[in-house]
Amino acid sequence: MIITIYLLCFILCSGLVWAIPMADVRYIEQELGSGKFQYDYIVSNNTPDDDIWAVFFSYDISVEVEVFSLPDGWISDPPIGPPTDPPITGFVFTQSLIMGAPSIGGTDIGPGMSLEGFSFILSDQVGNTDFAAYFSLSEPIDGVTAPVPEPATIILLSSGILGMGVMGRKKMRKKK
Repeated sequence: MIITIYLLCFILCSGLVWAIPMADVRYIEQELGSGKFQYDYIVSNNTPDDDIWAVFFSYDISVEVEVFSLPDGWISDPPIGPPTDPPITGFVFTQSLIMGAPSIGGTDIGPGMSLEGFSFILSDQVGNTDFAAYFSLSEPIDGVTAPVPEPATIILLSSGILGMGVMGRKKMRKKK
């Protein structure tokens, strides 16, 4: 009986989780010298049925922004190119040119898809920053960017899990 109640709660709660629009933005940071840093972003749409048509990146007002590159079919404010005079500071707003998912000829980020190529040069090392993802059917959501895990981190985590598994197996054999 208790297992049935837990199972029912799990099914109902997991349905609620899917109803909430979700976006994930990861970045790779590269120091360029002269106090400048390049940030390459990957935007992921974790919803089952909604497209991301725009992403707003928010930085400290003192950070100068240069848009280095964007995915095909996307535009930005400030536009791609060298820094303006006076420089744009504090934000980048990116937007899809053709509404709809790629499956129907659009350039939005479709459900379950990721899009890379959002590349900005900033006048300071910013690390994790705020973003807002705009969905075609839902309200925008806010989030914080996170770094892409380094290969060394993944290898270390995997070796730790493997080591724990080996140790557990040895303990099980000793008990028999």
